[in-house]
Amino acid sequence: MCHAPHGSDGSHLNEAVVLGPDGQELHRHRKLSRYTDEHGTVEHITTGSTLTVLETPCGHLATPICLDVFAEASKALLLASHATVLLVPSLSKKVSAHRDASRAFATDRWGSTFVCNRTVRGFNLDAPSFHWPPLRDTPHEHDGTTPQLWFRLG
Repeated sequence: MCHAPHGSDGSHLNEAVVLGPDGQELHRHRKLSRYTDEHGTVEHITTGSTLTVLETPCGHLATPICLDVFAEASKALLLASHATVLLVPSLSKKVSAHRDASRAFATDRWGSTFVCNRTVRGFNLDAPSFHWPPLRDTPHEHDGTTPQLWFRLG
């Protein structure tokens, strides 16, 4: 989900929703960190304060949103958790900070990070979706030629 109206003060929610194999909602994560652009404009969202880790057949799953994966306070929550798989929805012009955080997570925690990124203008070579598996030097990136980035788990 992207920004959804929340409350009468004009604020929004930015949440990631995890669905099970049958389409049932398993979890909803509220973004922990507000984005601030180069002009000092701050994202007007109601932030969450909890990082939940779901126990799944493919690992201990957490869903940090965009800069939650590298912002100092939310990254500390991730590193204190027992998460081994990060699913990161993002709407970013570039993903260099996402890559750096994913590399560190793979090295420090032997975890996998899946960043599903899109930009307002669509696919951008500087901001592709990617998967960073444990102990790899480079991510597996979406090349923009297909509508999806596919992975075989297990």
